[in-house]
Amino acid sequence: PCRTEQRHSALVSMLLILLLLSLTARQAVSSNVSLDLHLYQDAEEQQLLCNDGSPAGYYFRPAPEDAEDAAKDRWIFYLEGGGWCWNETECFMRILLSGGSWLVSSANWPPTQIFSEG
Repeated sequence: PCRTEQRHSALVSMLLILLLLSLTARQAVSSNVSLDLHLYQDAEEQQLLCNDGSPAGYYFRPAPEDAEDAAKDRWIFYLEGGGWCWNETECFMRILLSGGSWLVSSANWPPTQIFSEG
């Protein structure tokens, strides 16, 4: 009978550990934050352009509707860094050396970016 109780106790402990791991994993998944892409309107007129002429933009998420009162004014903005070019030659070199990366064009930016907390 003593061995049976030990096995039962070990099994219960293992189940509790699995349950805690499962809850931790679920919490990690739910801590992802999704931001939507916003491209500038009238980008050409306002000179808010990427090197290839596509409109510049940013990712944004307002505070969730169900946020606690203290968090209702917490929004998330994400601006992709990448430097700046100051004249035509510098901009041309940036395009040439970047290989058409996301730094010179918004054409291939995904409509949503997912970021994880931590």
